[in-house]
Amino acid sequence: MRKLSLIFMAIMLHCSKSDSFYLVKDMAEKMDGANAVVRNFTALGYTAKDKVWELIADEAYMYSDTDLTYVFTVDLDYYKNGKKSTKVYGNKGLLNNREGTLRIDEEVRVFSSNGRKLYTDYLTWYDKEQVLDTDAPVTITFPEGDVIKGVGMRADQKLEKWVLKSGRAVH
Repeated sequence: MRKLSLIFMAIMLHCSKSDSFYLVKDMAEKMDGANAVVRNFTALGYTAKDKVWELIADEAYMYSDTDLTYVFTVDLDYYKNGKKSTKVYGNKGLLNNREGTLRIDEEVRVFSSNGRKLYTDYLTWYDKEQVLDTDAPVTITFPEGDVIKGVGMRADQKLEKWVLKSGRAVH
């Protein structure tokens, strides 16, 4: 089972090599109560042997008491068999270590290695189930030119298996 708790250790290893990690108590930051702020944040998710995902953000605000990390300017890569399979972008996100979820908000764009693209206002990645989920309006485009629009969707990370909660096809 993938453990998001490895994230903090990966963050600490990444930050120990730079001066981008510092305690918030020394600064007046935009996210009150954060225990730490990380600029040029990177977090990694692994199985026992393989990298599964890599999250990069311009800034991260970490709260150790709730195991939450708020991230801004999100760039997320998913890996399958050692190769990048999906790229996700969004303006902000919330990494919930306890629940094993990552919610990405505002101008979310998903680009799969199979050429499929997803556009939505927000989505949540459920690590345990390995699915993306949203209740927001979605637009899915296919390399062949087909477009599907709907409201709400559940899909695997490569957008190969997906279900619209309601929608219609558009040519």
